[in-house]
Amino acid sequence: MHGGSSGSGWRSAVTLDTRTATLRDLRIVYLIAALLIAVILGAVLRSVVAPIVVLVLVGLAFLGALGASVLVVQHLQGDPGVSSSIPLLLFLLVVALGSDYTIIMAARLREELHRRRSVEAVQTAARTTIPTIAAAGAVLAATFASLIVTGVTALSQIGLAVVTGILLVAFAVACWLLPATAHLLGHWFWWPRHPRQDAPSSRDSTHQVPECASAGRSPARDR
Repeated sequence: MHGGSSGSGWRSAVTLDTRTATLRDLRIVYLIAALLIAVILGAVLRSVVAPIVVLVLVGLAFLGALGASVLVVQHLQGDPGVSSSIPLLLFLLVVALGSDYTIIMAARLREELHRRRSVEAVQTAARTTIPTIAAAGAVLAATFASLIVTGVTALSQIGLAVVTGILLVAFAVACWLLPATAHLLGHWFWWPRHPRQDAPSSRDSTHQVPECASAGRSPARDR
């Protein structure tokens, strides 16, 4: 009886130490990953607000995927919870994929804003970019879904969490939430410089037309 209680206490202590170490590592990894991604997004999108919005949306997708995985594991599979290594793996993968997909959408939206108004730019960017993001997300989700049917508890939980995270970040964040948020925030999303400010001005185009026209009429003058 005494040995059983001591063994149970030892396992509880190990579980507590593992959970504490995982949470500490997750905080460190989150800070490093968030800083690097914010710098890259800021350089690509030339914005200060856009990287913050992307990180918030990707973080929500991570929390949603983790929460959904815990609910499925506890209520459908009957396990007490997910493995302690899943939050860290899930966060790294969701952040990596979320950054890629959102960069594709945001970069396309920035290009469209050079020559279209906000609503038209969002519609065009979504129409041309969503099929690519959706196809990439579906292929990757189907690949990781094979882990769910392996019969190994750890692999099954990883597959479930990763598939949920991929679907959320690809379809909900990149295809829907990001363009909608960019449209709602308007100029603030691209602060401090809106993409339209980088487009060629109408004054430049009016200066270029007479030069082309005069170049085309020069042979007539010579005659």
